[in-house]
Amino acid sequence: MAYCRANQGAFFAAERELGVVWAPQANAAGGVERSFSALDQLAVGDAVFSYMGPTAVAFSRLLARAAVW
Repeated sequence: MAYCRANQGAFFAAERELGVVWAPQANAAGGVERSFSALDQLAVGDAVFSYMGPTAVAFSRLLARAAVW
């Protein structure tokens, strides 16, 4: 089992309601966002620990592979 940390922000409530974890594909400099790359490496059954600042706010297990929307 693999895992990653997801730093949550303004979209956390909507993500939780929809049952998804979202990460931007690119950072402000136009490079690949590290959190997107990490989520893309996960497989079904892997874990995501969601944080807001230093506080863990959710634990999730992936039911499906990452998808680009």
